[in-house]
Amino acid sequence: MAAVFRQTETLAGLPARQLKALIIDDDEQIQRMLRRIFGQCRYAVDIAGTCREALDRAAGSSYDLALVDVNLADGNGLDLIEPIRKFSPDIAIISMTGDNPLSLKAEARKHQVTYHLSKPFDFQELISVLTHLARSAQALSC
Repeated sequence: MAAVFRQTETLAGLPARQLKALIIDDDEQIQRMLRRIFGQCRYAVDIAGTCREALDRAAGSSYDLALVDVNLADGNGLDLIEPIRKFSPDIAIISMTGDNPLSLKAEARKHQVTYHLSKPFDFQELISVLTHLARSAQALSC
């Protein structure tokens, strides 16, 4: 994992404007790891560990990106997407889950998820997605 972080420190060409992300996951170890990766990709990060906390954060701030774990202790993360979009209409959504049935990917598509990751996910794949979304957001804001 350390090699991934060293590689992300040298990411070039990312937009200067810092984007804001909401990470919704109830696993503290994953939260810490994602905060570090997102930070190195120049995202400001808020963390929510529950559905309630995620909705409270979404109501209080505007986000460019949300990374949503499907299986949360207090509900289905996909059920958060529509309410979050009411507060941040242009938000990009990445869903993730440790379960990998095709029905979850189909469900994610129904919610117009930008990208779906299966846990354990490849760090380079996540970094690539974050970089792409950051560049797209910067292009839209110019």
